[in-house]
Amino acid sequence: MNSSADARRRIGSTLVAVSYALSGLAACAILSTHPDANAREGRHLIAGALAIASLALVEVLIAFIPLRRGERWAFWAAAIPMLSLVIPVMLVDAVHVPRAHLAATMAPFIAGLMLSFWGLLIAR
Repeated sequence: MNSSADARRRIGSTLVAVSYALSGLAACAILSTHPDANAREGRHLIAGALAIASLALVEVLIAFIPLRRGERWAFWAAAIPMLSLVIPVMLVDAVHVPRAHLAATMAPFIAGLMLSFWGLLIAR
């Protein structure tokens, strides 16, 4: 493989990794509210935060190892969470978040989605 393709994959995979690493901060934000594990909502918040953190870690590893190598399956493994998690959550938030908080809620999603999208496009 030529060095130009290697450089593109390195840059693209780094953008994807950064995007997913930043999305992992959502777990920190959720847990920083100290959800009550004795309440059903609190347990759901904790479970959701742990799921987000786990997914972010797996996606960072995928971005830095197989995606950087150019393995075809890694492209889809990095893209699927955008389609199955990020976009649906953005749509739910767009409908249910109060208008006064909408920009602050949506901005990280949009920035992360664009970062991942461009990273995947470059790495491909």
